[in-house]
Order: sequence, then C-alpha cells, then structure tokens
Amino acid sequence: MRKSKLVSLIIAGVLVVAILVSVILVCSNKNHEPEPEPVEATVSSITLDTSAVKLQYEFAEKFTYDGLKVTANMSDDTQKPVDLKDCSIKEPSTERAGKRNVVVSYQGKSAVYQITVKKRAIPDITATPILNIVGENDSVAYRAEAEKIDMAISNVVLQDGVNSFVADATAGAVVSGDKYLTGFGVKYNYFGFKFISDKEYDNVTLVFRMFYSGTQTQISLENAMNVYLNYKDTDEGVQGTLDISGFSIYSNGEWKDIVLRNVTIPAGENALTFEIKDSDVPAIDYVDFYVGMRYISSNVTISEQTTYVKEVEDLDTEKAFTRSDVAQVHGIKDGQLFIEANEGSMGTVTSGGKSVGAIARGSQLSTTLRLSKNATVKIVYMASCVGKGAYYIADNWRFTIDGIELKQVERVNIEGGDSTKGAWWDWKPTVLGVYNLSAGDHLFLVEATGGDTNVDCFKFEVISYDGYDASGTDLSNQHACGHRCATCGKCTDKDCQYVICRDKCSGHADNPAPEHDVVLNGDNTVAEFENLTDTNVNTRSDFMAAYGLQMGQWKVDSTDTASNGKAICGFVGVSTFNVKIKVETAGRYTIVLVGANDTSVTMDSFKFELDGVEITGVTGNLQGTAHDNIPNYWDWKEITITTTDLAVGEHVLTITLLSGQANLDCVKFNVAE
Repeated sequence: MRKSKLVSLIIAGVLVVAILVSVILVCSNKNHEPEPEPVEATVSSITLDTSAVKLQYEFAEKFTYDGLKVTANMSDDTQKPVDLKDCSIKEPSTERAGKRNVVVSYQGKSAVYQITVKKRAIPDITATPILNIVGENDSVAYRAEAEKIDMAISNVVLQDGVNSFVADATAGAVVSGDKYLTGFGVKYNYFGFKFISDKEYDNVTLVFRMFYSGTQTQISLENAMNVYLNYKDTDEGVQGTLDISGFSIYSNGEWKDIVLRNVTIPAGENALTFEIKDSDVPAIDYVDFYVGMRYISSNVTISEQTTYVKEVEDLDTEKAFTRSDVAQVHGIKDGQLFIEANEGSMGTVTSGGKSVGAIARGSQLSTTLRLSKNATVKIVYMASCVGKGAYYIADNWRFTIDGIELKQVERVNIEGGDSTKGAWWDWKPTVLGVYNLSAGDHLFLVEATGGDTNVDCFKFEVISYDGYDASGTDLSNQHACGHRCATCGKCTDKDCQYVICRDKCSGHADNPAPEHDVVLNGDNTVAEFENLTDTNVNTRSDFMAAYGLQMGQWKVDSTDTASNGKAICGFVGVSTFNVKIKVETAGRYTIVLVGANDTSVTMDSFKFELDGVEITGVTGNLQGTAHDNIPNYWDWKEITITTTDLAVGEHVLTITLLSGQANLDCVKFNVAE
C-alpha cells in the first residue's frame, strides 16, 4: 500500500515538472518572430566579354554585337550568364569616325564597351576643275553645271528605276544647258567637283538650282543630303559643312533656288561635295557662285512666245530707296518702295492695280531674265510723268543686261495727265529695244539716274522663241573692247562692266600696273579720280548699304558733264587721294581741282599738299546750280589749287577731304601762260 502511494507521488511529480517545462517553453517563445524565409540573390553588376565581338568598323558599316557575352554578378557572390535578348543595348552610330560607346543594360545595371569607327575613305571626285573664279564680277555669276560632275570616278550608285545620272530638260522647263543631274538617291553616295579660286573671297553667295518630283508633298533638304565645302574629317569632327537647314522643296516639279549667303571661298583648289542621306533627294541643275555681286531674288521665267509683265514693285529692291520727303512722311526705309494703289487715270489702266512713285536717284532695281531657249525679246517700260513739262526715260534711267548698257532706248516724252484732277497715272510706253537673249539667266538692271517719276511695269514681249528674229540686236556684239592686254587678251580697264570683259588682266611684264596717274610732257593733261590707285577713302554708310560698296570704295557715276563721262561720289571726310605725277618736260603748270556738290563745300573742307608741303590760300566752293537738265551735284566747279614750276621727275599731289562730302571729277594740269 505504502509502495503504491510512493509510485503515485513520483508520477504526479513528473507530470507537474512536465507541465511546468511546457509552460516555461511556451512563455519563452511567446515574444519571438518565426524563422525568416531564405533571401533570393540580386544583380550587383554585369560584366561584358567582348573577345568575340567586332570592335573595328569602316565608316557607315552596319553595327553588330554578335559574340557578346554578358555575365550577371549576383549579391550572393555567384555569377550567371545572361541571354542577350534579356538585355537592352544602345547601338552607336558608325557615321562618324572615332571611339563610340556601346551601352549594355540588364535589370538596372549597365556596362560599356567601345568600338572604333575608321575615318571615311573619301571617294575621288571630278578630277579636272570645272570652274575657275578669277576676280569679282558684278553682272554674271560663276556657274558650275551639275551634269559635268563625274559620277563614275566617285563610284556613285544609281538608284533603282533610273538609267542615267544626266536627264534632259522637259519641254518648257528652264534648265541651264538643257540637262541636269539626277538618279543619285542612294544613301552614302558621295560626289562633287573641284574648282579654282585666284584668291580668297568673303561674302560669296552660293545658289543651288534644284527641284523635287517625288511622292512626298515636300522634303527637307537637310534630311536629304549634306553639302560640304572642302570636306575634312578630323578628331574634332567633320569640317566644311554648309548649313542647309530650313530649306524645303515642294513636289510641284518647279525649279527652286537654294541660297546660301556669306560663304568664304579659300584661294587655290577647292571641292564642293554632296553626301546623300536618303532616297528622296532633289535633282540639281547647277551651282552659281556670286562673287562680287548680289543674288537677285526676282526673276522672269520666259518659256514660250508670249508677253510677260513684271510689276516694278516685284523687282528686287535691295538697292532701291525712296525720295527723302516721301520716305519721311510714309515711314519708308531703304530697300522699300513707295507703292500706290490706283486704277489708272485718263482712260489708262495700271497693271496689277499698283504703281511706284518717288524712286530716288541712284536707286537700282533688278530681276533675272530666265530663258529656256534662245529668244528675241522686246522690252517696254510703262511710266507716267505729270507737271514737269518734258520727261524722257532715256535721260533719267539707265538699263543694262548682264552689264551691257541698252543703247536702243527710244526718246519719248511721257509727260501727260492732269495734276489738278489727280490724274497722275497716264501711262505711256517707252521701248527699250529688241534684243537677242541666249538660253539661260540674264541680269536685267534698272538704275534711276535722274528725276523721279511714277512707274508701273516692264513688258517683255517674246517676238521669237527657240531662235532669233532678224529685228533683234545681239548684246554680245555691243562692246568692242579697246583695252585688251597684248599678253593675255583680257580687259585692262578695271571700270569696264561689259560681260565679255568680265575677266580682268592681272598685270604682266609687258602690261604692268601704271606707276603714275598722270605724265606731264608740256601739254594740258588730266588725271581722272576714278583711275587713282593710291587712296584712303571713308565710304558713306548709305552708299555701302545702297550699292554694296566696301569701306574704302567709291561709286563711279556716269554723266555726260564729266571730263570723260565718269565721276566719283559716295565718300566723306576724312578721305585722301594721292595723284602720282611723272614730269617728263619741266615747266610751269596750273593745277585745278574739278568737283561739285548739292550743298556748300568750301576749300576749308580740303587740305592740299605737293610733295609733302601744304598748299595754303586755296579758295572756292563746289556747290553747283541745277540748270539745263544738269543737277547741281554734276554742275562742275573748277578750283585752282596752285600754279607752280615742276621739275623733271616724280611728284605727288595729295588731296584730303577733311569734312563733309563731295563729288569729284578730275585734276587738270594746264600749262601756265
């Protein structure tokens, strides 16, 4: 009995202990979180193996990353290969030489490797220069015909569906030489031509004659091609790129001028090249280089036998200005015309409903006559004058085509109308002549040389087309140059403006530049101001703007009142003129200044020196008086500078305009009594 109780007590104790242990264990785990799940490894970085990857590329070669191996470096210090399809790869351009980065990304981690693009192997271009720029030209641009470009030497690829790079002009289209360049619309085609320049020229205007006839409404030229002047690929990038941004060409099949201004042409051999970027490209007719002349924005396209009308207000007016009183009242700036809206008067009708009045003397208006075929053209000027008694276009206007003055202007008094009734626009025609014009572009220049009047339009009546009529005058035969160099045959007269005298003689051993402005051998002799070579002129800013003069230049006026029909103007003080004198026959000479002005210019505005010694006591005034249709600024006054003995040898007369302005004709050296 006692034994059984003992056993029971032991068992009870064990149970109590077990219960206590369980309670303690339960209590001890009550404040602990469960064991965490295992953490998955993440990508810490990636490693690139490029041992089997192409790293060297030719220019524009297709990029590839074949052979690239990407390894992911994991956060648990393990590594795993990565399939390239799971990566983002930023491909570099191979269209520029140098080192290029290839960026590879995977799960937010990136790595870079480099490729090298070789400099472009520039294809050969037309071997023989197709253009030679020799001297500035104020009447005709230098032209390079695009069809003369050698496409074979440049290995140019012909685009699909085209049989030739040279196409013939379509009927009625005005295309220089009747051919143009096309069919080169394949990406990376590169071609061009060489040309020679006798010296460096600034402010040259390039004009690309182009048209587009593709499927798009219009194309952006900069998306179609790059244009280079002396392409060069350097470590800093491509040099020589011409900016053609902003030009669009419409698919209307019409030729368009792409005008690039302020281009500098280096001396020597140059290369103008094109790099094709797209299959949609324009065709090219020619490239014009405007050296020493400005591009004319106005044109008359002559393509059939009819009459073309060009409104005066639609001519190029960059060098035109309005009479000062009218300009002030109406707020008209230089380069703008005073345009009046009217319906004619006295039974006449104004062309286009508008006319132009108060064009100031010295204004130039211009347009380009653009012919697809040879033609004979009659030119008529419609103008009106009221209240002047008599007004002749021939006396107050000067007309040239390609620098050749039109000599057939008929002498018609266009006075008419009635100012008391406001009838200002009694239009009367003046025939400027009938001329044979060859296919191509011709600069038609109009200059107001006298009193202003109302002007309406020009009419270009095509008398014959694709051939000349017997009534036409050939302009190329209008000038027989009397100043030919015996060595090179070029014109030696720097002021000659005729087209056939465009290229000037640069000086030869048997035709050197003159060492003296005047040679005195005992006779009365004249030194013309426009022929002086040793000068330092302060050019008037308004003349620079109106006539495109550079500082140091003057304007040569043509006037019958001058000693040889020419005089200079457009400068202010301080301006210096050195007259280089060679005396072969010693003697006593009276030196006379011939000048004029429309306001007072006394000799206090001048300083005179002979061989460095100042001449004092010179008196007189250059202010002229208008009379007999001669304006006051061409009413020449003769001022005696001095009467002196001149010994055999070299002498220099220095004339300095200290202040104000003046027109100057010549210096006379008269044998003294």
